[in-house]
Amino acid sequence: MRFKIFTAIFLINIIFTCTIGVAIDSAGRPYLWKVRDYPQEPNNSITNRSNLSGTINYIGVINSADQNDPDSPVRMGVNDSGLAIANSYIDSDPEPSKNGEFINCVLKNYSSYSEVEDCIENSNCSDCGTYLSELEASFAIIDAGGYAGICEAEPNAGNNDCQHINTMNNPYFMVRTNFLKLS
Repeated sequence: MRFKIFTAIFLINIIFTCTIGVAIDSAGRPYLWKVRDYPQEPNNSITNRSNLSGTINYIGVINSADQNDPDSPVRMGVNDSGLAIANSYIDSDPEPSKNGEFINCVLKNYSSYSEVEDCIENSNCSDCGTYLSELEASFAIIDAGGYAGICEAEPNAGNNDCQHINTMNNPYFMVRTNFLKLS
Protein backbone atom coordinates (compact mmCIF):
# COMPACT_ATOMS: atom_id res chain seq x y z
CA MET A 1 0.00 0.00 0.00
CA ARG A 2 2.79 2.43 0.89
CA PHE A 3 4.42 1.73 -2.47
CA LYS A 4 1.20 2.69 -4.29
CA ILE A 5 0.91 5.94 -2.34
CA PHE A 6 4.58 6.79 -2.96
CA THR A 7 4.17 5.99 -6.66
CA ALA A 8 1.07 8.19 -6.91
CA ILE A 9 2.81 11.13 -5.20
CA PHE A 10 5.91 10.66 -7.38
CA LEU A 11 3.84 10.62 -10.58
CA ILE A 12 1.84 13.69 -9.57
CA ASN A 13 5.08 15.60 -8.96
CA ILE A 14 6.40 14.55 -12.37
CA ILE A 15 3.18 15.44 -14.17
CA PHE A 16 2.60 18.81 -12.49
CA THR A 17 6.03 20.37 -12.48
CA CYS A 18 8.60 21.83 -14.81
CA THR A 19 11.99 20.30 -15.34
CA ILE A 20 14.96 22.57 -16.03
CA GLY A 21 18.58 21.92 -16.81
CA VAL A 22 21.84 23.45 -17.90
CA ALA A 23 24.85 21.88 -19.59
CA ILE A 24 28.21 22.77 -21.04
CA ASP A 25 29.49 20.74 -23.97
CA SER A 26 33.09 19.80 -24.73
CA ALA A 27 33.54 23.01 -26.75
CA GLY A 28 32.49 25.14 -23.74
CA ARG A 29 29.06 26.12 -25.12
CA PRO A 30 26.33 26.47 -22.49
CA TYR A 31 22.86 25.01 -23.01
CA LEU A 32 19.60 25.56 -21.14
CA TRP A 33 16.37 23.59 -21.40
CA LYS A 34 12.97 23.52 -19.79
CA VAL A 35 10.02 21.16 -20.04
CA ARG A 36 6.97 23.21 -19.13
CA ASP A 37 4.50 20.76 -17.63
CA TYR A 38 1.81 23.11 -16.40
CA PRO A 39 -1.64 21.80 -17.33
CA GLN A 40 -3.46 24.86 -15.92
CA GLU A 41 -1.95 27.01 -18.69
CA PRO A 42 -1.17 24.65 -21.58
CA ASN A 43 -1.07 27.40 -24.21
CA ASN A 44 2.09 29.49 -24.35
CA SER A 45 2.96 32.56 -26.39
CA ILE A 46 6.25 34.14 -27.33
CA THR A 47 6.53 37.82 -26.48
CA ASN A 48 9.09 40.24 -27.90
CA ARG A 49 9.72 42.88 -25.27
CA SER A 50 11.79 45.70 -26.66
CA ASN A 51 12.02 49.41 -25.89
CA LEU A 52 10.46 48.93 -22.46
CA SER A 53 11.51 50.52 -19.18
CA GLY A 54 14.46 48.14 -18.83
CA THR A 55 17.73 48.57 -20.63
CA ILE A 56 17.90 45.20 -22.41
CA ASN A 57 15.46 43.84 -25.02
CA TYR A 58 14.38 40.20 -24.81
CA ILE A 59 12.00 37.50 -25.96
CA GLY A 60 10.17 35.30 -23.48
CA VAL A 61 7.52 32.66 -23.03
CA ILE A 62 4.30 33.76 -21.30
CA ASN A 63 0.86 32.25 -20.75
CA SER A 64 -1.26 32.94 -23.83
CA ALA A 65 -3.96 34.53 -21.70
CA ASP A 66 -1.43 37.24 -20.70
CA GLN A 67 -0.20 38.22 -24.16
CA ASN A 68 -1.77 41.70 -24.08
CA ASP A 69 -0.16 42.58 -20.73
CA PRO A 70 3.36 44.05 -21.19
CA ASP A 71 4.19 43.32 -17.53
CA SER A 72 2.90 39.75 -17.44
CA PRO A 73 5.08 37.12 -15.74
CA VAL A 74 7.68 35.49 -17.99
CA ARG A 75 8.31 31.75 -17.63
CA MET A 76 11.61 31.66 -19.55
CA GLY A 77 13.47 33.86 -21.99
CA VAL A 78 16.69 35.18 -23.49
CA ASN A 79 17.87 38.79 -23.79
CA ASP A 80 20.04 40.72 -26.27
CA SER A 81 23.08 40.27 -23.98
CA GLY A 82 22.88 36.48 -24.28
CA LEU A 83 21.49 35.84 -20.79
CA ALA A 84 18.85 33.08 -20.72
CA ILE A 85 16.80 32.04 -17.69
CA ALA A 86 14.02 29.53 -16.97
CA ASN A 87 12.40 28.39 -13.74
CA SER A 88 10.95 25.33 -12.06
CA TYR A 89 8.32 26.34 -9.52
CA ILE A 90 8.61 25.04 -5.95
CA ASP A 91 5.19 24.86 -4.33
CA SER A 92 5.88 25.11 -0.61
CA ASP A 93 3.88 28.21 0.25
CA PRO A 94 0.15 28.81 -0.34
CA GLU A 95 0.85 32.44 -1.31
CA PRO A 96 1.51 33.14 -5.01
CA SER A 97 5.17 33.56 -5.89
CA LYS A 98 6.77 36.29 -7.99
CA ASN A 99 8.98 33.95 -10.05
CA GLY A 100 7.70 35.20 -13.41
CA GLU A 101 8.00 38.84 -12.40
CA PHE A 102 11.56 38.17 -11.24
CA ILE A 103 12.46 36.57 -14.60
CA ASN A 104 10.91 39.57 -16.39
CA CYS A 105 13.07 41.93 -14.29
CA VAL A 106 16.25 39.84 -14.73
CA LEU A 107 15.90 39.74 -18.51
CA LYS A 108 15.41 43.52 -18.67
CA ASN A 109 18.28 44.41 -16.36
CA TYR A 110 21.05 41.79 -16.23
CA SER A 111 23.53 40.47 -18.76
CA SER A 112 25.53 37.80 -16.89
CA TYR A 113 25.08 34.72 -14.74
CA SER A 114 27.20 36.30 -11.99
CA GLU A 115 24.83 39.29 -11.69
CA VAL A 116 21.83 36.98 -11.14
CA GLU A 117 23.82 34.79 -8.73
CA ASP A 118 24.84 37.86 -6.71
CA CYS A 119 21.23 39.02 -6.60
CA ILE A 120 19.85 35.68 -5.37
CA GLU A 121 22.63 34.72 -2.95
CA ASN A 122 23.56 38.13 -1.54
CA SER A 123 20.45 40.25 -2.18
CA ASN A 124 22.75 42.56 -4.15
CA CYS A 125 20.17 43.61 -6.71
CA SER A 126 18.59 47.02 -6.64
CA ASP A 127 16.51 46.42 -9.77
CA CYS A 128 14.98 43.02 -8.97
CA GLY A 129 15.36 42.89 -5.19
CA THR A 130 11.70 43.65 -4.54
CA TYR A 131 10.82 40.11 -5.69
CA LEU A 132 13.40 38.18 -3.63
CA SER A 133 11.21 37.58 -0.59
CA GLU A 134 8.47 36.10 -2.77
CA LEU A 135 10.48 33.62 -4.86
CA GLU A 136 9.91 29.88 -4.80
CA ALA A 137 11.87 28.36 -7.64
CA SER A 138 14.96 26.85 -9.10
CA PHE A 139 16.32 29.02 -11.92
CA ALA A 140 18.41 27.62 -14.78
CA ILE A 141 20.68 30.37 -16.11
CA ILE A 142 23.26 30.62 -18.90
CA ASP A 143 25.07 33.60 -20.39
CA ALA A 144 27.10 34.57 -23.44
CA GLY A 145 30.34 34.23 -21.47
CA GLY A 146 29.88 30.46 -21.24
CA TYR A 147 28.60 30.28 -17.66
CA ALA A 148 25.79 27.92 -16.73
CA GLY A 149 24.21 27.16 -13.39
CA ILE A 150 21.13 26.67 -11.27
CA CYS A 151 20.09 29.02 -8.48
CA GLU A 152 17.50 27.98 -5.92
CA ALA A 153 15.48 30.61 -4.14
CA GLU A 154 13.10 30.01 -1.28
CA PRO A 155 13.81 32.84 1.17
CA ASN A 156 11.04 31.92 3.62
CA ALA A 157 12.84 28.61 4.25
CA GLY A 158 16.25 30.28 4.30
CA ASN A 159 17.35 28.64 1.05
CA ASN A 160 19.03 30.94 -1.48
CA ASP A 161 21.94 29.24 -3.15
CA CYS A 162 23.55 28.88 -6.58
CA GLN A 163 25.77 26.26 -8.14
CA HIS A 164 27.41 26.79 -11.48
CA ILE A 165 29.28 24.61 -13.90
CA ASN A 166 32.85 25.81 -14.08
CA THR A 167 34.47 22.90 -15.86
CA MET A 168 34.95 24.38 -19.30
CA ASN A 169 35.95 21.91 -22.03
CA ASN A 170 34.40 19.11 -19.99
CA PRO A 171 30.82 17.99 -20.70
CA TYR A 172 28.75 18.52 -17.58
CA PHE A 173 25.08 19.06 -16.70
CA MET A 174 22.67 19.88 -13.85
CA VAL A 175 18.91 19.15 -13.74
CA ARG A 176 16.17 20.19 -11.28
CA THR A 177 12.44 19.61 -10.86
CA ASN A 178 10.21 21.16 -8.19
CA PHE A 179 12.27 20.15 -5.13
CA LEU A 180 15.14 22.07 -3.56
CA LYS A 181 18.49 20.36 -3.88
CA LEU A 182 20.85 22.97 -2.44
CA SER A 183 20.51 23.72 1.24
